[in-house]
Amino acid sequence: MLQQVTTLLVHEPPLGWDHVQVDYRGMGDYIEAGALLRMTNGALYGAPLPEKVQNLLTRLRAGMYRPGRGTWLHTTYWLDYPTTYQIHYSRHEAPQFCTPPSAEQ
Repeated sequence: MLQQVTTLLVHEPPLGWDHVQVDYRGMGDYIEAGALLRMTNGALYGAPLPEKVQNLLTRLRAGMYRPGRGTWLHTTYWLDYPTTYQIHYSRHEAPQFCTPPSAEQ
């Protein structure tokens, strides 16, 4: 699944980028996700996460769920063009949401 994420991210951003950072935060059914692009000239741009990438990360999170242990709450994925990536999962720390979920979520 991470190879699919990488492939999508290589082709989705605008031309001229050399690094992308993806942040995906989830608690229950509440999800916040976004990307930060660094262009070859050094400029940084926030960007929405492509829907296909968000869907893959949602599936990955669900697939990593284990009874009694749960799954990760936040992941950060870094991609250096074209295919070098790293990923970090956080299982224990509550995500720092930009817009916190409501009590019903």
